[in-house]
Amino acid sequence: VLTRFVFARHNADIQLHRRFIDDGLILWTGTRATALALFAELNALCPSITLTFEISLTTAIFLDLIIFKGPEYNKHKYLDTKTYQKSVNRYLYTPPTSEHPPHCQTATVQTELRRYIKRTTSKADYVSIATLFLHRLHCRGFPFKFLAKCFRSAPRFEDRSSLLLPRQSTTNTPSIVFATTFSRQLL
Repeated sequence: VLTRFVFARHNADIQLHRRFIDDGLILWTGTRATALALFAELNALCPSITLTFEISLTTAIFLDLIIFKGPEYNKHKYLDTKTYQKSVNRYLYTPPTSEHPPHCQTATVQTELRRYIKRTTSKADYVSIATLFLHRLHCRGFPFKFLAKCFRSAPRFEDRSSLLLPRQSTTNTPSIVFATTFSRQLL
């Protein structure tokens, strides 16, 4: 609650602010000194909590994304993205010897490839991470023949724009909402 007053004081310099649990992203238009002042104020709110932060003119890591000024920024002022993977990640995918049926294993591979496509703006970056993924799955024991089938049936990077569109509702049935006054007796 107290942070909103700090953010309100610095609102003129904040182009975008997003937070998810304990991760945050701020696109800042002010100076480095005013950004440091913002974090000094935030850290002063509660002495037992210290925010860690990194200030960069070109790159930010937020959740599973690397957000950066790449070719799209130079052309259209759009930020580019690619999938971020922590160095401590062990990539312990469910092995092929598990009791999961083959269609579940196929769906896991396809879904991860779809996630990479949606989070990566460059085809070269997608191919790079998909190749790493293929290698990691093979190291976990998945045969190349199975993986080749999964990769062939997965969406392609060229399908990215359609994957980014919101899903259309498959039903045209209107929702029915019943609203009533709360009553402890009825409860």
